Amino acid sequence: QLEIAYVLGLDYVALLKGLGHEGSSLDNSVVRWCCISDAELRKCEEWALSIKSDPLVCVQATSMTKCIEMIKSSEADAVTLDATHVYIAGRCGLVPVAAECYGKFSCDLSKKGGNEKTLPPVYAVALTKKNTKQINIHNLRGRRSCHSHLYSPGGWLLLSRYTVGALGNDTETCDDIGSAYQNYFWKGCMPGADGNLCKVCIGDSEVEGARVSSRCAASHNEHYYGNMGALRCLVGNPSGRSFGDVAFLEHSNLLQNIQNLDSSGWAKGFTPLDFELLCPDGTRAAVTEWAGCNLGPIPPSTVMTRPVTVTKIYDFLMKSQESLGSKLGSEFHLFQSRKYGESDLLFKDATEYLVHASHMSYQEILGVSFIQLAESVFNCTPAGKVKFLI
Repeated sequence: QLEIAYVLGLDYVALLKGLGHEGSSLDNSVVRWCCISDAELRKCEEWALSIKSDPLVCVQATSMTKCIEMIKSSEADAVTLDATHVYIAGRCGLVPVAAECYGKFSCDLSKKGGNEKTLPPVYAVALTKKNTKQINIHNLRGRRSCHSHLYSPGGWLLLSRYTVGALGNDTETCDDIGSAYQNYFWKGCMPGADGNLCKVCIGDSEVEGARVSSRCAASHNEHYYGNMGALRCLVGNPSGRSFGDVAFLEHSNLLQNIQNLDSSGWAKGFTPLDFELLCPDGTRAAVTEWAGCNLGPIPPSTVMTRPVTVTKIYDFLMKSQESLGSKLGSEFHLFQSRKYGESDLLFKDATEYLVHASHMSYQEILGVSFIQLAESVFNCTPAGKVKFLI
């Protein structure tokens, strides 16, 4: 009993006991969710106060990779990961619990191996401002880039096919794409990276180059992190500085995020007409044309945990989803983040609901082509950087 009291604090344990959670059942019922930023922690704490089921404890980490390490060593129980981090977590022995389902389509994962057909895809897209007419997918070298984060499926993994992976290297020589990106782009913001791919990042201040500890952090503590962050990076900070020429993000909440630029006061007057997508064939297209102008489909983000806690986490999520998943009625919404000043906290805002995925391996969720690309890229990444893969 001491251990759980030590982790949660005696007051919290006394409160839980008062609510009827007893002894070892308390140990077994607490769900520890991993949060990567202050904004996620705020949302998680509100989630914890809103649920009527097993107690939820919010654990602070600094990045998705840190969450994977904490879950592996049993300091946390669950986290939602993007597709590349699902691959990393799977290699570390974590397993899927539930996958996010986007859009109004049915997400039926009951058919083995049928996930390619049944999960509506999120597409990776390259976005630029409409008035930068000279930019296309083939001449991005030497430009300023905005990526949602290091290892992101769209802004790091799939992007390699069109940039650093398209340089026609011999198959014999294996290029670390991390350093290849450093040489490919002039400078940019790829939260979690280093060197010139941190130069455009601003941290949690709104001043360019400020010496803030959160600068280039792989979390929402960096204003340019994630899909919303890459879009902010493309338009620049509120004073119109520190910006990129191209942003690599996901299509799912792009229109909403463009609206948020204005409503949040970050940058006034932008509409979807001010942006265009860069297509793989070198042409450009309207922002709404993502289905025919994208860098590839991205498998869904997935909640991952240790094998022994799958059932507990799944039951907990289903109870939470039943009471808090709808966008109506309750004060707290599982799939909304705007009130915390960010987007995609704990879950993607585009999520309609979570779908059972524990009968599938992480490989089945990610699909063959994504796994093959991830393997080829990670096999060329220095062991020191991704130490838990080796």
